Amino acid sequence: MLHEPKIQTARKTMRCMAWSLSTTMMGLIAAHLFLGVESSPGKGSLFHFTLPA
Repeated sequence: MLHEPKIQTARKTMRCMAWSLSTTMMGLIAAHLFLGVESSPGKGSLFHFTLPA
């Protein structure tokens, strides 16, 4: 069980969470670069993207 010692358990948990988040972000960045995603012209939001035809 992961009850004691609390500091080592918390550090291990934070490392796992940081690794997971960084891996996810690297995957998203790689997918954007691989697929050639670019922002749509004339759209005001950062979340309007189109794939090249």
